Amino acid sequence: MPEPSSNQVAGAPRIFAELARWLFLATLVFAPWAYGSTPPWAIACLEGLLGLVLALWLADAAIRRLKPSIHPALLTGSLLLLAYGWAMALNPHFRVTGNDYFTPVRPPAPWAPGTVDGVTSAWTMLRVTCLLGTTCFVCDLSARRIWRQRVWRVMAATGVTLVLFGLLQSAFAQPLLVWSREDAGVPYFATYYYHGNAGALINLVLPLVAGLAALNLRTPDAHAGRAFWFPGVFICVAGAFVNVSRSAMSITVLLCFVLLLWQFYGEPRNEILPPRRLRWAYAFVMAGVVACLVAFSGWERPAQKWALLRGQLNFANKRFVSTQVCLRMLPDARWHGFGPGTFALVFPHYTGSQAGLIPGIWRYAHDDYLQAIIEWGWLGAIPLALLFIGAMARLFLNWKRRRDFGVSDRVLVFASGLALAGVAIHSTMDFPLQIASLQLYACVVAGFGWGCGQWSGVRSSTPPGQ
Repeated sequence: MPEPSSNQVAGAPRIFAELARWLFLATLVFAPWAYGSTPPWAIACLEGLLGLVLALWLADAAIRRLKPSIHPALLTGSLLLLAYGWAMALNPHFRVTGNDYFTPVRPPAPWAPGTVDGVTSAWTMLRVTCLLGTTCFVCDLSARRIWRQRVWRVMAATGVTLVLFGLLQSAFAQPLLVWSREDAGVPYFATYYYHGNAGALINLVLPLVAGLAALNLRTPDAHAGRAFWFPGVFICVAGAFVNVSRSAMSITVLLCFVLLLWQFYGEPRNEILPPRRLRWAYAFVMAGVVACLVAFSGWERPAQKWALLRGQLNFANKRFVSTQVCLRMLPDARWHGFGPGTFALVFPHYTGSQAGLIPGIWRYAHDDYLQAIIEWGWLGAIPLALLFIGAMARLFLNWKRRRDFGVSDRVLVFASGLALAGVAIHSTMDFPLQIASLQLYACVVAGFGWGCGQWSGVRSSTPPGQ
């Protein structure tokens, strides 16, 4: 069979690419609504969807003989992390049996570091592979203006609808077809069983929603956009205050402060913006509407949660005790760590006399940075941090330096950088980066960060959304 010409390859059907992109948008909707992708069945479905998206994307690249546009640092870091993680998972030194008892096994490479449980680390690495692949996929996809706009809008709209659902739950004090009656006393919010995870999602999508509202503010005839995205900002901020997560509320206040500074002082003066007096009016209206939404949806539970804070500021605080235990684990974790996903297996063996102060099963350290070092060691945690911090730095640097960006791209890079900053802060006091749906959204925004350097610049006079 004769070799196809380059023109034939360039004009080959793009069915695989289109399927991958539209399926990815559906996955962005599925992940938060499927109980936050926290149950095992939801995690399996999410991994299957992401795996299919990546397979279709790579098949399209192979058929069309096109090299995906992935930043070299992202590609190199991802491949090194995957090689390191899978090497640990496939070289177990122990096998966990009943009651978390570690049985020594003979590893394939006794001289090399390995995990304390191969099965747990293998399942974790499957998700890590999908997530790092997704970051590379978004980095390539974001080079197409229309698709980065679609991804942005789908993530923001999904967040708004989910938070609205949570507000309705709080207002009517009903599970609303999601949680059983037995769970009514648990501080769930929307589809998230743990309120802290719901708060992390709100902090992730709030800058994206606010960015779309600001974008429509710059467009005189964008009446439909204003009618949706401005109420969306009110809903997200109100959701953060109705949800009982104190860390999420605090971060929301910080994000709102930064967003206000950005709107009044952070953009070039030659942009077409409404008068400053009108922007202040919008800010006051937003504060009033948020107050009404909070009053309607129920402020009692958040107020009660804040009232407990004074009594929790002591050395017997569960978070403080768990942090002490984690610090004791670091010397044994050494450079290579205990293995991806093994924190919950190892943690009980270090609680000692403090076990009575932190009863129950601790699946997460409530500090993503400590947990990353414990599981991955410094050899894995440092590249992970560089990929995350590198994406955030590139977003803010491109927002500051790329004056050739169009209005919508400038808004997107700033909103994405702020979303990652909110997650970075939240990770110091909770575990947002251990939840599959939040990991996915963070990876998408990180993909924007690694891909934004290749976005084609256009004059700022170009209408938003073109």
